[in-house]
Amino acid sequence: MKTSFLENDYAEYWIENGVMCYSYKPHIKKVTLDIARQMVKDRLKLSAGKTYPLFANLSNMVDVDKDARKYFSEGDALKYMSVGAILVSNPAAKYLANIFLRFDKPPLPAKCFTQKQQAFNWLEQFKQELQ
Repeated sequence: MKTSFLENDYAEYWIENGVMCYSYKPHIKKVTLDIARQMVKDRLKLSAGKTYPLFANLSNMVDVDKDARKYFSEGDALKYMSVGAILVSNPAAKYLANIFLRFDKPPLPAKCFTQKQQAFNWLEQFKQELQ
């Protein structure tokens, strides 16, 4: 069940079955540092100080600049987030996600998936740790 919805020019955010979710809008093909900052700001607003597992839909993504990748892997970008599942559906998005995981090394458990249900199944174990 989806609850608590928020939207900006770049993405839609919601909470679904205890998981913070976001999906980039179809016209967003490249994430810059400015977009990354807005994404984090809105995610923090929606979380209202509560920690959640995160589901990020990068299906439309083609590029994320280096500064944005670095920003997503530290500081406020990790606040109120316990773990991250990344949905990819094209080779470019999969490549970007793997670069992020390998080189930017977020300090939280994170994993790529090609199916939403697989990602939610993996996140389930982390939801139970937060309760």
